[in-house]
Amino acid sequence: GWRQAVFAGALAAAACLSRSPALYALPVMLAAGIAGRGAERARRPVLLLTLVAVAVVLMAPWTVRNAVRFGAVVPTDTKAGGNLWLFNHPSPHPLREIWRDAPDAHPPPGPVPGLNEAGAERHFRGRAFAYMRERPLTVVGSAALRLGLFFAPVPRYWRLPVLKAAVAAYYVAVT
Repeated sequence: GWRQAVFAGALAAAACLSRSPALYALPVMLAAGIAGRGAERARRPVLLLTLVAVAVVLMAPWTVRNAVRFGAVVPTDTKAGGNLWLFNHPSPHPLREIWRDAPDAHPPPGPVPGLNEAGAERHFRGRAFAYMRERPLTVVGSAALRLGLFFAPVPRYWRLPVLKAAVAAYYVAVT
């Protein structure tokens, strides 16, 4: 219904403003909403547009602030590209970096001489997407391991690597 669409839009805006990578999940959420069950088929597109409109209205002040400050349209923050690069970069041992929770991106995400924050964000996002296109299977495997470790009900810093590996493998398979 309408209240749920407004609430979901506000929740999506809060998620995107507090954790900018959530912005990448919005198209997936919208596709799932279109294909999902619930509201009658005729109302579903209108409810989804309501959700998007509420999210856009709530994110607009931050986007305007970024446009004024950086002269570029950056809907959430200027850290998403750097974070995307930090966790999706060429590495001789990407799974080992994830396992040890020690990402080692070269160059490290951060200020780039001659670019403002928005330009650096675009720079690192472009590098991350280029890497994803070059090595899609590595990226999928790395994401599955990160997801498995995130959901594993085992403390991440246990000194029992065999048990940690077994539980992580189980959760990677499940997720």
